[in-house]
Amino acid sequence: MTFRIGIVDDHPLFRFGIRALLRELPDVIVEGEAADASEALALIARCDLVTLDLDLPDISGTSLLERALGLKHHARLLVVSMLDEELYAERCVRAGASGFLAKTDAPGQLLRAVEVVRRGEIFLSQRVLQGVARRLAGGGDTIDPMGSLSPRELEIFRLMGKGESSGGIAHVLHISTKTVEAHQANLRRKLGHGSMLDLRRAALLWWIEDARSAG
Repeated sequence: MTFRIGIVDDHPLFRFGIRALLRELPDVIVEGEAADASEALALIARCDLVTLDLDLPDISGTSLLERALGLKHHARLLVVSMLDEELYAERCVRAGASGFLAKTDAPGQLLRAVEVVRRGEIFLSQRVLQGVARRLAGGGDTIDPMGSLSPRELEIFRLMGKGESSGGIAHVLHISTKTVEAHQANLRRKLGHGSMLDLRRAALLWWIEDARSAG
């Protein structure tokens, strides 16, 4: 039985690489590619599995996941991203994705992840699974406050780091400015920052470090 896969990413070269890799899998065809939200949602509705980048130019990762999973008929979603795996992988799966793969992983990992998700299972890397096991075992003496953030709070913090204003964040996430400000108040409390200026500085430094580690 033919298994239809879609590729969602705004970088043509990366889409080309995934398409080339998928040729190695039997009974798999690439149904199509998408570079923005509207194309992605149309593709997700007619595939069995979609490799999904969360950093598209016209929509936030959280919003795209929510909208994709809200479709009556949607593909299994394998997130393939440059975003911090330790922060995003577990959150994506909890939101309904079937797995998370870092773009820095070896090409063979993509084929393995597709096969795992194709069987109806969840794919997470050994790094993420070991982190989950450590938390369940109560390992570690320190708690990373970033781990306490909800997916929406993390998305807002990331957009703040990229220099977006509260109004800009509201536009990207399709929520009200008041809702953004409420989340920012929670961020200040959870991360221990007394002012919005301190929070914005922290967000900028975190975004720079995250971008550096991804590159």
